[in-house]
Amino acid sequence: MKGGKPPMNNQEAKLILCACRSDGQEQHEPSVREALDCAESDPVLAAWLAREQTLDAALCAKLSEIPVPASLKSEILAGARVIKPTFVWTDARTLLGAAAAVALAAVMVWSKDAPAGAGSLPVFAQASPSGVSSAVASLASFRNDMAGSFAQMQSVGFTPDLRTSNVDAVEDFLTQRVSRTIEVGEIVDNLGDARLFGCRMAEWRGQKVSMLCLNSGTEEAHLFVVHQSALTDVEDVKPKMIENCSGYPAAAWRDGDKAYVLVGHRPETDLTKFF
Repeated sequence: MKGGKPPMNNQEAKLILCACRSDGQEQHEPSVREALDCAESDPVLAAWLAREQTLDAALCAKLSEIPVPASLKSEILAGARVIKPTFVWTDARTLLGAAAAVALAAVMVWSKDAPAGAGSLPVFAQASPSGVSSAVASLASFRNDMAGSFAQMQSVGFTPDLRTSNVDAVEDFLTQRVSRTIEVGEIVDNLGDARLFGCRMAEWRGQKVSMLCLNSGTEEAHLFVVHQSALTDVEDVKPKMIENCSGYPAAAWRDGDKAYVLVGHRPETDLTKFF
């Protein structure tokens, strides 16, 4: 609108909604209301918001389980320094954007430093009490979560649970832990000239995920495999299209009763070598 404020775009809306608390305290703030209106009118943004709210709830639940040392407050106060502010936030978008960045940094630090069980990726949600697999996310969410988890693993030093090129050994290792048959040889054969060199187990939103470590020539990548029942029917990914996710190339697709995400070992990995 000429002379007026331009309408909010999806990126601005996402930034603001990321900073909103789950109890809705900010929902009457004009910028937040505008962002929520954007989500109501855009199915893609609405689906993203629903996924973010589910993830936020799971993260909050996990964070609440971490015990707070009795001496934490006194240690913080003892080390605090008074610094005169040199700026003032006057725009709600700027304030909420900064809050989102701080919240994201806190989650990343907690995820990196929190102790994890051997062979596990960050747990985004607890398994259902019945133990029965159910759809928990779309293929795009699976791809994004696996790429993000791998980036986190790389930051602390990545190693396979089992390092071997023996297909039968890897198949036995994974099948026993997933309680489903994992046809490792068949999967690897469908990935160009890929060669197996190890594997790892993961827990993702209460689902068991198998991770195959592969190389093809000088390129290295990691394939995450989950049963199709863990994913919704939403088709939000073009099969095997390579996208940049959390700084790493990643591609996702479905085949038979399984879904796959391939993530490059380095940001510059050429995933086309595996297709």
